[in-house]
Amino acid sequence: MSSQSNRYWGIALLSTLVFCGCMLPLNAPTGEIPIALLHNSYSCETSDEEAKLTVISDQNTYEGLWRRINRSSLMPPSIPGTNFKRYVLVLVELGRRNNAGYGLILSASDATINSGEVTLPVTAITPQSETFTPQVMVSPCLLVQINRQGVDTVNALGITRQVAPN
Repeated sequence: MSSQSNRYWGIALLSTLVFCGCMLPLNAPTGEIPIALLHNSYSCETSDEEAKLTVISDQNTYEGLWRRINRSSLMPPSIPGTNFKRYVLVLVELGRRNNAGYGLILSASDATINSGEVTLPVTAITPQSETFTPQVMVSPCLLVQINRQGVDTVNALGITRQVAPN
């Protein structure tokens, strides 16, 4: 190859690298982000038997879910306020279970974020074998709030959901 041809290919390669580099998200954080736990219950009033992850990014959806997850409360708590321009809420549900040995816990105060994907530190609790637990229907859930900046997807219990753009 001639030096003119090498120079052409070098400029083409450099232009491609610069162009591709400009398309990478500059504000996609990596590391840990804080989580605010807004609600934790053993009775979130679902009939679904499978685990579920719901991303909430508007007030109307939030109010409807808040009413549902507190339906069995004699004195339901007031709905916590949130700024949906800055935060997104995530409802993690284990699904309907047949005894009180099941539950969900938030195992850390921070979630991990990598390339726009947030992984929530949620652990499902299952009853230990050979233990007695009350035979009562439960539907455990957690409602958390995370900063939405740079977040594209949320993952918990092996389920991934998209976050609607702001």
